[in-house]
Amino acid sequence: MIKLKLLPPEDIKNKAIWFQKFRNECKAYLAKHGIDYDKFTIVEHDGYIGFISEWVLSQYIRDEFHDAIKECSPWEDKFDLKRIERIIEKNSMDEGDVAYVKEYFYDSWDLMVATKEVAYRCDIKTALTKKEPQLNWNFLYPIIQAEKSGKDLMILIYYIYEGDDFHNLTGEVLIGATTYDAIKKCPVLKKGDTSKFGTKSQADNYVTELSRDYSELSKFIH
Repeated sequence: MIKLKLLPPEDIKNKAIWFQKFRNECKAYLAKHGIDYDKFTIVEHDGYIGFISEWVLSQYIRDEFHDAIKECSPWEDKFDLKRIERIIEKNSMDEGDVAYVKEYFYDSWDLMVATKEVAYRCDIKTALTKKEPQLNWNFLYPIIQAEKSGKDLMILIYYIYEGDDFHNLTGEVLIGATTYDAIKKCPVLKKGDTSKFGTKSQADNYVTELSRDYSELSKFIH
């Protein structure tokens, strides 16, 4: 585990607030057009902490592996977000516009990390906590997401906050990365079952262990 020392400045926090609103607008637009079938895509804090975690992780990768990294770019770079805003504002009925927003919203990956030799399409998962992460913790990864193609690595980050407001970020801990082959070998916790920590599973999940299933990013990048 690596405690990421970089905290986002105010302009990044403001962009994260905008991003959360933008994601909600995309979801509402797609729902109007009968596209609302992924209950795991967004909850109250997903857009905000996802944006910040992606920013912090990108800065860390560029700084730590600057000699090896050829590309480190988010999924959003593939799209014209201003175009999406215009589509939503006028509630465009054009099939091409709907398809464009759908492709953006239901992203295939979060971050592309490439060296001269290899490219990784990374899914960044962020969990909220008020405590320092411990190696005996588990992270539940939805089976439905593990079955989707188009991703090479899952990177896990714990977002530490204080008080009752998740905007009060005090730090982030990079647990590491794992492959989908490794995830699919993990034990399964069925929907409705209770985890060893007393929480009830909301879906069928693979039970990944922080101490067993994650490796440092350097293992993949170098």
